[in-house]
Amino acid sequence: ITLGAYTGVAYYTVEASGYQVVATVAPGEVGAPIRFVSTLADGQHAILSVPHAVESSALEIEFHRCGDAMVMRSPINLPPAIAIVE
Repeated sequence: ITLGAYTGVAYYTVEASGYQVVATVAPGEVGAPIRFVSTLADGQHAILSVPHAVESSALEIEFHRCGDAMVMRSPINLPPAIAIVE
């Protein structure tokens, strides 16, 4: 995933309590990483947000659970990425 100067990875695992989403991002190769963890039930969503320039919208990625699918989308005109568990 890329949010401005922050880049990293995101994945999810299926847990008894829901789908656990883990995203780890860092500002460049030498910056301290930040980890975001959220467990989502069907219909829930979580947003990872990074501040942007003054008077600009934050950069965001949304993780949304829809039944057996996990959708990751960004409001910056990117098509959603979908993972389906069978």
